[in-house]
Amino acid sequence: MHDKPLTLISSAILSFCFLAVLVLPSVETLLHFGPHIELPEKRTLQVYPRFKWNKKALLSFPARFEAAFNDRFGFRAFLVRTQALAKFYWLHMSPSSKVVLGRDGWLYLAESIDEYRGIRRLPRARVQKWLQEFKAKKVFFDSRNIKYLVVIAPNKETVYPEFLPTTIQQIRNKLYIDDLMNALPADSRPSILDLREPLISAKGTGRLYLQTDSHWNQLGAAIASDAITNRLSLWFPELQPRLNQNIFEIRTSNSGDLAQLMGLQDRLREETIVISHIPESLRPAPLRSRATMKRILSNEAVESSNGKQRRHAVVTGDSFTNTLNMFLPAHFRRTLKIRPLVSYQDPFFQSIIEAEKPDVYIELVVDRHLANPPQVKARKLLEPED
Repeated sequence: MHDKPLTLISSAILSFCFLAVLVLPSVETLLHFGPHIELPEKRTLQVYPRFKWNKKALLSFPARFEAAFNDRFGFRAFLVRTQALAKFYWLHMSPSSKVVLGRDGWLYLAESIDEYRGIRRLPRARVQKWLQEFKAKKVFFDSRNIKYLVVIAPNKETVYPEFLPTTIQQIRNKLYIDDLMNALPADSRPSILDLREPLISAKGTGRLYLQTDSHWNQLGAAIASDAITNRLSLWFPELQPRLNQNIFEIRTSNSGDLAQLMGLQDRLREETIVISHIPESLRPAPLRSRATMKRILSNEAVESSNGKQRRHAVVTGDSFTNTLNMFLPAHFRRTLKIRPLVSYQDPFFQSIIEAEKPDVYIELVVDRHLANPPQVKARKLLEPED
């Protein structure tokens, strides 16, 4: 008899908790009283559709409402965050399918792992697209006495395979760059610089890639800059790489893009290498062309106050150029920095070359992005308003 009140109390508590689980998310959806948590979605969340009395809107309304609700239901960010923490700390799993957990705190980008293992080849159509780009640009530059250098940066796991999980093994030791180099005519290969050897050889100098990020660090970019300058010295003997200037210190900073993809950017920390003697002779310079084009992320020029430098360069590429451009422009009198790669078919390409008249045009692409040859982004230029 004495157990009955306890049973009723426990049943009441259980019922209350059950109802709270059902009701609270709906209430939070309307009132937004829950904790504010930023999720690294890298996309625009769906918005609730407006109700309209027409056939097309009525037919699409349920799917659009469901998509918006899935992005905005109550406590969504809290639940996603809790799941990420549980997977990472309790189950030792990656909360994101885009990130592979390595050893000793190393993270890797999942999209390039199949390439590293040799399972994925560079499609023939992509190879042909790159060959078309190389050939057209080389003809264009040769006619103007401009040197053309394509630089391939290795993926993180190519330089640091020793921190990959033991479950990841290579089946074929061939990467996208190998597929591309094998298809290149022999006379075009001097215009391609493969950074695998200089970076792997320099691993004893210090860590070259970030543990929680997919990119190289300042030391890796400095090594790459020296390798590029060394190759360019075959054309321009006055260009010389820096000697014994890679003096650095190690600092603790925020984690990188891979930690962000897992939603743990505020939980993980990164030991970053900071070069003590970054060139200070660079200053912003005006653009020589007023032409612009949509989807160009960066278009800026710098000049060196070092009177010994007299060559002009255009440096274009993917996100690996961000850190590279801390070092490479110091070797030139003027450098125009562009992101991303620009196809020879874009009107912006020829317009920039005619305005800048560089001595050398340098394209940098990380190995995994060889799967994405430059696409035509615009058929005409946009002239900015005065």
